[in-house]
Amino acid sequence: ARARCPLAEDAEREGQIEPRPPGHVERLRGGGARPGSHPGQEFIYLLDGELAVLIDGHEVLLHPGDSLYFDAGSPHTLRAAGPASARLLAVVL
Repeated sequence: ARARCPLAEDAEREGQIEPRPPGHVERLRGGGARPGSHPGQEFIYLLDGELAVLIDGHEVLLHPGDSLYFDAGSPHTLRAAGPASARLLAVVL
């Protein structure tokens, strides 16, 4: 069964990201969802666009080819930071 991630489920409902399987590519449009957290670790690799990741109050700006690994139990949110959508590969462990 697919692990539940309330943050991603909220973003899917609000149309900010497309539904995704584990180890997925998603396209983030517009602003980010409210901060959330879930068990495990998260790895993000940015394919296209610019991505702002807010983790526990600290913002990290990613550009294509950048990656980020963090404790998904920390409050975090993702948002497209540039004029275009951001496309990323995310793996939640």
